[in-house]
Amino acid sequence: MGGYCINKALLLDEREIEEYHDWQSDSFEELWEAAAEFAGDRLGNWDNPWVEIIGCASERFNTSEFISCEKHSLWVEQDRDWTETLTKIFKSLGSVEHQIAARFLKNPDQDRLIQDITAQIASAIHQENFCNARALVTALENLRLAGLPCFRNAYQLTSGGNDDAYDLRQKDWGAGRRVIVEIAFVWE
Repeated sequence: MGGYCINKALLLDEREIEEYHDWQSDSFEELWEAAAEFAGDRLGNWDNPWVEIIGCASERFNTSEFISCEKHSLWVEQDRDWTETLTKIFKSLGSVEHQIAARFLKNPDQDRLIQDITAQIASAIHQENFCNARALVTALENLRLAGLPCFRNAYQLTSGGNDDAYDLRQKDWGAGRRVIVEIAFVWE
């Protein structure tokens, strides 16, 4: 099927998914099914565009799965670990250099990340790469609330705009049980 689509990465947490379903998943397969249903319910009904679940990544199970047969994934790939998925989001949406992303994912010190990205912004401005500088600033917008760069507030989520990432959690529960569901808004 053809059509125009815009991808969105949705940051969720297993605690909220479990509360919604009133049970705990024991496998990645159970988790991605529960996470996909949870994400769909959080988004509500969309007729045009419609929503397609593309893939899911789990921090606890340290893996990901591409589940769409028809749409292209931007971030979630088959059998990639959690840090690979996040690194791909950080690079594609925020232009965060690989070594900065790797250091942050190994030691999630937000102040250090801000220092590193600030230096990267200064370098981009010096090189007159203003698009890259803007992406880097945007990467830091919601860092303190989401605990991760590049994830916008849930209230900013729309079906339009650009490919983007959003934090749909009620709060930052910390590391260990985060989940990313990649979706596409599709216009046929």
